[in-house]
Amino acid sequence: SDGFSAFAGLGLTNWKYTSGLETNRTIFDVNPGVVYANDQLTLKAAALISIGTDDSTDGVFVYPNVEIDYKLSDQIGLFVNAKGGLNANQLNDLRLNNRYLNDSLTLLNRNEKIRVVAGLTYAIKSDLTIEPFVEYSYSTNQALFYHSVSDSTRFGLVYDSEGIGTTNFGATIRWLNNRSSLIAKMIISSYQTSELDEAWYLPTTQLQVRYDQSIGKNIQLNVGLNVLQGIKAPAPADGRVIEMPTVLDLSLGADYQINDSWSLFGEVNNVVGSNYERYYNYPVRGIAAKAGLLFRF
Repeated sequence: SDGFSAFAGLGLTNWKYTSGLETNRTIFDVNPGVVYANDQLTLKAAALISIGTDDSTDGVFVYPNVEIDYKLSDQIGLFVNAKGGLNANQLNDLRLNNRYLNDSLTLLNRNEKIRVVAGLTYAIKSDLTIEPFVEYSYSTNQALFYHSVSDSTRFGLVYDSEGIGTTNFGATIRWLNNRSSLIAKMIISSYQTSELDEAWYLPTTQLQVRYDQSIGKNIQLNVGLNVLQGIKAPAPADGRVIEMPTVLDLSLGADYQINDSWSLFGEVNNVVGSNYERYYNYPVRGIAAKAGLLFRF
């Protein structure tokens, strides 16, 4: 059946970062919109109004927030999304990607002016789907890693204040049933910088594969594969472009549920033991393993 609905959302976030000087960043969001839905079509038309305060994004910004899902048949569906927004470059997220960061960093809000994604979902079987897509985004103040001028063993952040355009072509395959799941995603990317020579340390090809298998009621096994290619790094001495070798990381994991509160886990990363470099002059050395006991309240 056909139906309209309306919604409005509010959001307020604040981040404080002390690095010699104390920096406060705030983003206030207002998100009004309407949704129309019937048996074949879901349409969301909304706007995101953001008020940002930091050294780069003081002011009011308006972004689209549009989603279209159309069901052509029981097997095939089309989707188009167009969005944007202010997103804080947060220290914790950056350190998860690169633990060799300087103690003193300039953190700015990333202004994603537009992100458009279009694709289709094709159900080959009831438990197997493929989702090819194409995506374009344009952002200013996207944080990229760059060798620190004051300490060449550390990394700082560099921003393209005029903007970086990113074009992605990719596909996701999902195979899901009651006992196991396989999700594989491949993305081929190109970057268009304005002020920077390259989109430093961003891969042009990504392959991510994750397989999970349940054994009985208590055991969960998983295998993961992560491959990155086309990474370009700046040489610390003169800034020339260095083509980084392929990153290949195969991981294995297991969980054993003792009872509702206690469980054991184990994980082995870089199973093949390759000394790849995700960041220039910082090789990952050999196999890394961890195990532990988890208690849930």
